[in-house]
Amino acid sequence: MQSRSQLTFWLNLTNNFERNCGGLHLFPKSHCHDIPLTTKNEYGHYQVVTKNNFNLFDINEYIEADSSQFEMFVVDSLTCHQSLHNLSKDLTRLTYIFRVSDIADDKRAPFGLDANHLKATFFEQQFVNIFTK
Repeated sequence: MQSRSQLTFWLNLTNNFERNCGGLHLFPKSHCHDIPLTTKNEYGHYQVVTKNNFNLFDINEYIEADSSQFEMFVVDSLTCHQSLHNLSKDLTRLTYIFRVSDIADDKRAPFGLDANHLKATFFEQQFVNIFTK
C-alpha cells in the first residue's frame, strides 16, 4: 500500500471457474471506508484485521471472482477481498498481482528504491492509527 490512490491488477495464470482451486470474494464499495485496520502476518506481509473491519460492510454481499486463464481483474487497492481455500487435490491457483500507485501523492508510503529517501516512512509509521500489533 503506497497511496490511497492505487489500483491492483490480478492476472489469473490458471483456470479457476467454479472455484475449482480456491476463489476470491470481492466486497463492493468496501474501498469507500478508507484504509482498514491492518497488521503484519508471520511472513511480514500486511493483512486486514477482519474482525474489526467486517462490520463496515455486509460480508454477505460479495462478487464471486471466478476466472479463466489470463483473465484480469482491476480493483481499487482498498477493496476488501477474501481468498477462499483451495479444496482440490490436484489444482493450484496461480495469480500475478501488480499495483499502480499515484506517486505524486505527498502522503504516499515510499517503496523500493525511493524507500531510502530522507523523508521516507513506512506504511505502519505513516498510518499509526490503523496499524495494530
